[in-house]
Amino acid sequence: MVTRPVLFPKYGTAQVQCFGYQLEFVMCRQENYRKGSRKPKVASASLQADIRRRDFTINTLLLDIKTGQILDLTGQAKADLEAKKIRAANQPAEIFREDPLRLLRAIRFAVQLNFAIEENTYDAICQQAKQLKNISWERKRDEISKIVLSAQSARGLQMLYATNLLKFVISELLPTVNCAQNIFHYQDVWQHTLQVLKNTKPIAQLRWAALLHDIGKPVVKSKENGEIHFYNHEEKSAEIAANILRRLKFSKKFIKEVVFLIKNHLRTQNYGDESEVVSDKKIRKLVHESGELLDNLLQLIHADNLAKKEPKPNQIPNLQKRIEKLQFPVENKPPVDGQDIMTAFELKSGKKVGELLGLAKKIWLEHPNWQKAQILAEIKKRCDSSGT
Repeated sequence: MVTRPVLFPKYGTAQVQCFGYQLEFVMCRQENYRKGSRKPKVASASLQADIRRRDFTINTLLLDIKTGQILDLTGQAKADLEAKKIRAANQPAEIFREDPLRLLRAIRFAVQLNFAIEENTYDAICQQAKQLKNISWERKRDEISKIVLSAQSARGLQMLYATNLLKFVISELLPTVNCAQNIFHYQDVWQHTLQVLKNTKPIAQLRWAALLHDIGKPVVKSKENGEIHFYNHEEKSAEIAANILRRLKFSKKFIKEVVFLIKNHLRTQNYGDESEVVSDKKIRKLVHESGELLDNLLQLIHADNLAKKEPKPNQIPNLQKRIEKLQFPVENKPPVDGQDIMTAFELKSGKKVGELLGLAKKIWLEHPNWQKAQILAEIKKRCDSSGT
């Protein structure tokens, strides 16, 4: 079934529903941009002029639907595809001025397709980098996320730094470059970050946490007796990351999850190289507090462990085996709540209830099979013995 076309004269387009598919028809056109404006003045044009307004030659190929012939009106697109090259479809400076988001798109295509950027196009990216200031954070976020999630994310971030684009997206990462680390690392903070990024799976929360997990190190860096320290860098990194992700207009839920991963990426540092010294209670606590983020957290820690001077390749795999053996589901909850505490100890809502709830959770993690009555009895016993 074919519907009547819906016309959009302002944009020179039309839409039609055809057997369940939505088809869009666009006239050949040219676009003229006023300085600083992202809204072009549109006019009809030749097919040759139309393809010249595209971003890169590899996106200019046309298909003749009658003959099935592929048309290369630039005379360059097919060759660039074969050579795996990103080349501006028109004068590089012009196409980047028309839409500065193309600066990021060039990097994104390069890492997604494993292409190189043609020399003149690359030089123009470096020269036009400041134009990114004219692009909304939402649009920048979408392109950066595609780079971060690509198979060559580390290469993409290195290209963003080399072209000066990073300054206009996540400038807070710049101080990590050449930021020397302590004896536990063989790379500076920037190179270590890229290595952790390489070690992670393409999961959005995980990749963003990997990218920002040490971003606070340059801020808290200190030296004592010739040794470098980064005290509480996980807290500072989480704080900076939250500001960056808010600026990029990520959802509150996404930000909360990434911040949790960053805050807890040192969680297993005292578990032993083989996770041999951590108690079952601490493991249950980790599982309970991490909830549905447990798998991502363990992946982040493992990626970090592999990027250190003395890697710990077995810590997380062994920890995962112990977690499986404990059979303590992430959705487990203590059988005692605030109302139970208030009823059992004749208390009103307040600080004391919170303290006893914390004790109830501690007891539950020690004895995960205990029921409500057993936990309440143990709370009373401990309170009596301590005189509280």
